[in-house]
Amino acid sequence: MKISEYASVMDDISGKLYLVEEKGIEVPEGTKLLSPKQIVSFMNEKYIMNRLADEKVYAIAYSTTGVPLGIFLVGKGNVNGSLASTHSILRDALLLNASNVVLIHNHPAGSVKPSDADVKFFRHLKNAAQLLEINLLDSIIIGKSSYYSSSEENNQ
Repeated sequence: MKISEYASVMDDISGKLYLVEEKGIEVPEGTKLLSPKQIVSFMNEKYIMNRLADEKVYAIAYSTTGVPLGIFLVGKGNVNGSLASTHSILRDALLLNASNVVLIHNHPAGSVKPSDADVKFFRHLKNAAQLLEINLLDSIIIGKSSYYSSSEENNQ
């Protein structure tokens, strides 16, 4: 099975937005990547999230049955933080007709404790997603040797 990594592209003539598959990532057939542990393992194996020097933010879009529809790089930053756009995350999820989204980012310094900005952004994104009937299932922070999952902590 292949999970596609997508980018949003605007047509030069019409100005319409569409998705372009940048690459496909092979995963075993039937892979659902629903548990935080599975997602962290996948992201560390395919994107070396636990070893990156700068912060990156990804979103995985899922069907109603939990099948991964695609993955998006939604934010880049430096060692101190990154910028991600609620609009871009939800736009890409809608273009894939996704019902569920998981947000994943790394903390290069290694600590997986969510910053105040992390908590605020997750809450804002979750509220916006609910208006579009998209479930924000989890926000995962990957450190050097551990991870944090809002769904496991159940405090966001």
